[in-house]
Amino acid sequence: MRRIATVVVGAGPAGLLFSIVARLLHERRGGEPGAWPFFLFDKRAKYERTHRLRMAPGPYREIAKDLRHPWFDELIAFLEDERFRPEVNRLEERLSALALRLGVRRELQCVGPAEGGVTLAELRRRLEGEGRLLPSDRLTIVGADSVHSAVREMVRGGARPVERTHQYLARLQVVGEGLPDALGVIDQYKMSKVLASLVDYRLNANGYAEVDLFLTAGEHRAVVALGATPAVPVVLTDAHLRALVGAPFFGRIVERFRAGLGGERCQVRLQSTFCLEHRFMERVVFDVEDLQAQVFLVGDAALSLPFFRGMASLARCAQHLAEAHCDLVALARQEPDPKDARELQRTFFSADRPRVYGTRPMLGRIVRAEPTVHRGRSAVVVLHRWMLRYGVHVLERKGEGWSSLHDLAPVSRRTALADFAAQVDPALRYEREVAAVRRAELAIVESRAWLVRGAREFVRVSSVLPFPMQTWFLSFPDEDRRPSRWSLGAVVNLALAALAGSAALGGLLLGALVDPRLAWIWAAALPLQGAGGAAHAAARAMEGGPQRLSRAVWRTQILALAVGGMAIMFVARGMFLRMLAGASWFVLALPFVAGLYVFEFFDRRWWGRARL
Repeated sequence: MRRIATVVVGAGPAGLLFSIVARLLHERRGGEPGAWPFFLFDKRAKYERTHRLRMAPGPYREIAKDLRHPWFDELIAFLEDERFRPEVNRLEERLSALALRLGVRRELQCVGPAEGGVTLAELRRRLEGEGRLLPSDRLTIVGADSVHSAVREMVRGGARPVERTHQYLARLQVVGEGLPDALGVIDQYKMSKVLASLVDYRLNANGYAEVDLFLTAGEHRAVVALGATPAVPVVLTDAHLRALVGAPFFGRIVERFRAGLGGERCQVRLQSTFCLEHRFMERVVFDVEDLQAQVFLVGDAALSLPFFRGMASLARCAQHLAEAHCDLVALARQEPDPKDARELQRTFFSADRPRVYGTRPMLGRIVRAEPTVHRGRSAVVVLHRWMLRYGVHVLERKGEGWSSLHDLAPVSRRTALADFAAQVDPALRYEREVAAVRRAELAIVESRAWLVRGAREFVRVSSVLPFPMQTWFLSFPDEDRRPSRWSLGAVVNLALAALAGSAALGGLLLGALVDPRLAWIWAAALPLQGAGGAAHAAARAMEGGPQRLSRAVWRTQILALAVGGMAIMFVARGMFLRMLAGASWFVLALPFVAGLYVFEFFDRRWWGRARL
């Protein structure tokens, strides 16, 4: 019999949650606390972090259902009272108190290259010197020390984290009277459209509003230069806004909120800037033979995701790691009996053997059968082959028969061998389970990022378009309705709008009254309308200002196309010509939008690089 001892480095939510779930699961499976030495180290006694977490309830309720322990149910009740959005410090206080009730006490010790830090070998020698660890003990070290994990750096070798940034955000605090509790979907879209950025608004319980703004990478760099932090937010003044180069939309957003949402002017502070990004290790289990140890990564050290999914992945990985540890402790305490594996091997060579074990058929022959402990149960892992396909089954003895705890069939030989090894060794099983959590959570993160980018682009383009639907529907009224002076840009836009509108309506009218073949004159409006989109974007970029005359020109043109097209529908003959007349205003809007993008492409490619 060989004892396993566990050292957890990092007493944040990941380390504390793993410690709690592991101890409760060990107790539920009949284990004695003294049979499993458990140590928790952190470099600080307390952290000052007051930001709120966003926690998906599902993973935590699944843990509670699995544990069925009143102490963990109290933690779930606290999270429900907080609507699963607790402050970090309050959550850590609850977790620390629960861990202490289970006999896991936080000890101060820095692990890593920082001042006063120790290596993993020095940490083992210290525990042995204090008599808390035996030289024969197998050690498991859990690195739960944040995204900048020192434990990971000491064991990862040449492995590098995989990183990607999904979104860039700035968080504002709006302080004032009469702030609404929330913005409805329509109001939020209207505000986003006017400000040409995606806006997420919510009223804080402390009386101020929090606003998250989704920015471009360039805007984010400019805002980061202001140096705001949650501990020292920056009150945004006219001087700050004038100093911002490369973030014009951010200035518009601040001005809008300073004007107030409840009728009175507000103070706007920049609370923080941050990126929604993922960082993960493809390997999360490392063998350190000279220490007789295995190192496991959990939480941000293994898989760091944006805050809205980070706590979900943390909980699932902590639960899987706790289950793997309980199985490792059981395997170390009592070697599994191989007689069931031998019996299975023998029965597969008999003529009257059963063809179904558990819930899945196992055809062909058994290649290997190994005893193990699977989620607290003595079991046999079977690798079988039938023709060119393989299957893996984890079977538990039930009287004279067997029940299935896990099956994967039919699969390729490579997949089957990897799954067989993972089911035999709980440490490898944890690595596969983390990979599955990573795939599922990254799919959610990437889908959300894609939707946010699409929504932001839609908001940005709709704020530029001068069309009636964009101006009269879902819009805030212009604060200044005075017309701008006629400029070269406005004159060019007027000429293009008139030519495109004349070609479209003229072609449709000739096709309806003279000869349907003349309707193809309408196609000449397409390149003219595309040139108009580019001209409109150029006027905004080069002449500045709201370009109200240019907007009025295109509003009038699209309205004339819509009204004139519907009138032509009543006199036109042929379904195609009628449909073209009715939808002409919409069809011509598409090359206009394309023209906007073409100008922006060349603007970034040439003028932007030349700093013009």
